[in-house]
Amino acid sequence: MRIRAFDYKRPSSLDEALSLLSDHGEKAKILAGGTDLLVLMKKKLVQPHVVVDLSALAELRFIEEREDGLHIGPMATLSDLLVFPNLEKEYGILKQAISEIGTWQVRNRATLGGNLCNASPAADSAPPLLVLEANLRLKSSISERVVKISSFFRGPRTTLLSPNEMLVEIIVPHPPSPHHGKYLKFSRRRKGDLAVVGVVLLLFPQGVDGSIKEARIALGGVAPTPIHAQKAERILSGKVLERSLFPYVAQACLEDSASISDLRASKEYREEIIQVLIQRGLSQILASMG
Repeated sequence: MRIRAFDYKRPSSLDEALSLLSDHGEKAKILAGGTDLLVLMKKKLVQPHVVVDLSALAELRFIEEREDGLHIGPMATLSDLLVFPNLEKEYGILKQAISEIGTWQVRNRATLGGNLCNASPAADSAPPLLVLEANLRLKSSISERVVKISSFFRGPRTTLLSPNEMLVEIIVPHPPSPHHGKYLKFSRRRKGDLAVVGVVLLLFPQGVDGSIKEARIALGGVAPTPIHAQKAERILSGKVLERSLFPYVAQACLEDSASISDLRASKEYREEIIQVLIQRGLSQILASMG
């Protein structure tokens, strides 16, 4: 599986990287950790003329807590995130999802920005960031914009990034407290494999009765992009979390998902897994709420 010859560029600044993207456009691909790009190049699914390696850009490798939330540079590795002190306390579902990606060797190389921009429907980091309502800062040599992650994914390995743009920051707002979240994944192998189905639940209880003020549910691996299960969210909102609701929420997730068949699983199998994971996640959250 030989890779076709390409020009290799390793810019020393963000401005230089953006200039290279402006010059080469669709002929260029960004190399972050390389755990996805190099595999795609070996399979000849991607054949760039120019590879722009961002590994020298320390300015894009940061994790900072600020007043408006968690700011993450796209070159922060998954391992960087897993050891960040407050990630589990406030953004636990993101930590749960990242810990499911690959092996520790992969997590030492793979970046959060790369995982998002690769836009695999089975990307573990996308569903939790979807329910955490993350914003993405995109930049080119001539402009800059901030977009909601819910509008970022357009299809398998397709995003709204223009050829001359790159992701330069992920902004995750502080979720309201209290909240209870759970990320669950089913894959063919127990650890490190792509998700056949991934589900994330984030519930915000209120009042002495523990009724749900707001529910956010997202599914990965079941459609061309990660999706919000909006019908299921509406079922939970305003209700007290009880086991009798679980089958209705799971059924609503099926209606929201319109599951696909592919090499990893059939539509029918995915639908069974969605129902199991949703009910299991709700049960675990109910237990944690005491």
